[in-house]
Amino acid sequence: MGLGSFGGGVGLTRYLAEQDASVTVTDLKDATALQDALEALQDLPIRFVLGEHRDGDFVDTDRVFVNPAVPLTSPFLQLARLRGVPLDSELNLFVRQCAGRIIGITGSVGKTTTTSLLGNILQAHDARTLVGGNIGGSLLSRLPDIEPDTPVVLEISSFQLEHLDWLGYSPPLAVVLNLAPNHLDRHGTMAAYQAAKEVILAHQTPDDVAVLNWDDLTVRDMAARGRGRRLFYSVQEPLEAGVYRDGSALVLASEGERRVLCHDSDLRLRGLHNLGNAAAAAAAATTLGVPPGTIARGLQAFTGLPHRLEWIADKAARLYNKATQGHTP
Repeated sequence: MGLGSFGGGVGLTRYLAEQDASVTVTDLKDATALQDALEALQDLPIRFVLGEHRDGDFVDTDRVFVNPAVPLTSPFLQLARLRGVPLDSELNLFVRQCAGRIIGITGSVGKTTTTSLLGNILQAHDARTLVGGNIGGSLLSRLPDIEPDTPVVLEISSFQLEHLDWLGYSPPLAVVLNLAPNHLDRHGTMAAYQAAKEVILAHQTPDDVAVLNWDDLTVRDMAARGRGRRLFYSVQEPLEAGVYRDGSALVLASEGERRVLCHDSDLRLRGLHNLGNAAAAAAAATTLGVPPGTIARGLQAFTGLPHRLEWIADKAARLYNKATQGHTP
């Protein structure tokens, strides 16, 4: 339900069809709006119902896969539940079958940058590392390549976390960046939005790890819930254990020792918020046994994402970036 144009729906549809499933795709958008997605699937025997939903497609089926953009209050999903048809999702199907080491990252802002940063660090440590989830596309086709120790970094939205709650699943390594009002048109209240976000911790075991932002009081309070071990990061206060900012440096504190990972001038990312993203990625990497030197190199090599304070050039002691089309001293 809901093919969309972001890539995950296409990946899911192709994966199911290639497993010899009988697949019906239904979307309220018409063929013109979904042209690129339809072209990507034109070689497969798929039934399309576009511009509408039909009751029968949610009743006469073995399973309904729900796009994260579809509200769970949809009357068609309620009909499926009433008839006992299981609801599922692309991400749920992936985590059920993934043999690798899943790292899930969520937050109101900074998810994509932090996911990409951590992926960059881990790929320098282990070239098999995969990056996916809400960041775009689907990793279902990569399942045969994933071994038990393959790192898999997933950006996970609040919508996707609602789906994961159906499984009673939280990633063994979870990162929570921040929490601020967002998507309240979907969740209704801030409490409901926070509850969706906290699914990333809710089903952890004592053997799991949560990396949390010490500077966000709401996120800090999440440490009192869930059963996983806690590791914090901060750009405002020194920490006894974790990653924090000390002046212009990012410092790793562990077992009574402190090591400078890098200075803010070493990073191509700009802004205190991005230093926080770097600290989160570094803290997560330490829990996976990545050496501090590799973490530092991964942070320093990351050039950022398109249109997000994207570095273009340094000229005459001024930094130019695409996001603002301007410069900072």
